[in-house]
Formats: sequence, C-alpha cells, structure tokens
Amino acid sequence: MEAALREAHEEIGIQAKDVNVIGHLDNLLTVTQFDIKPIVGTISWPYPLQINHKEVAHVFGVPISWLSNPSNIEVRERKIQTSGIQIPVYFFLPFEGEVIWGATARITINLLQILDLSPV
Repeated sequence: MEAALREAHEEIGIQAKDVNVIGHLDNLLTVTQFDIKPIVGTISWPYPLQINHKEVAHVFGVPISWLSNPSNIEVRERKIQTSGIQIPVYFFLPFEGEVIWGATARITINLLQILDLSPV
C-alpha cells in the first residue's frame, strides 16, 4: 500500500494524507509478466493534481455509469507472441477520445465486479 501511495504522489501529486484507502483488488499478472497489486482509494474532487510528465502523459476521468454500460466494452482476441496462444483482451470504447484496454481494463472490470456493476 505504501508503494501505491508513493507512486500516486510521485506521478500525479496526490498526498497520502488525502487518500481514503478502501482496499485491494485482485492481483493481476500481465501478458508481459508484470505482477500488479491494485489499490483502491478515494480523494476529494476536484483535487489539484500535479502531473509529473516524466511519468504520466496525461490524466483523464470516465464516469462509472459509462464504464458499467455493456455497450461500451468489447472483447478482442490477442495472440501472445512467445506462445502463440490467443487470449481475450478487453477494450472500452473511446470516451472523449480516450481508450481503456489491456491490464487497465481488467483492473477496471475487477473494480466494477466488486461494486456489482460489471459490464461483462
């Protein structure tokens, strides 16, 4: 949890004292073998984000009501280069030009499942 709070501060300027940590989502192993341990928390909004452009290109938001709408998500097949195995990859359709896919989409779907709002 300390690492997540430290990264949030380093990447987008969120102070640890301003985060109400809710808990952990399921661990996620990516196709590139990164082991992600997602942490969920809330902050008061609006919040004065300070984006570290060496770490983050930009920040955007998407309403949960939009994310939980099944018509806004697609499942596509992707071939893993090393094994040739086909795996499902989740893509949210563009929202104001932004696309959530891959590991970020899987983490988002896990959160929506816990909230009983899953589109899949």
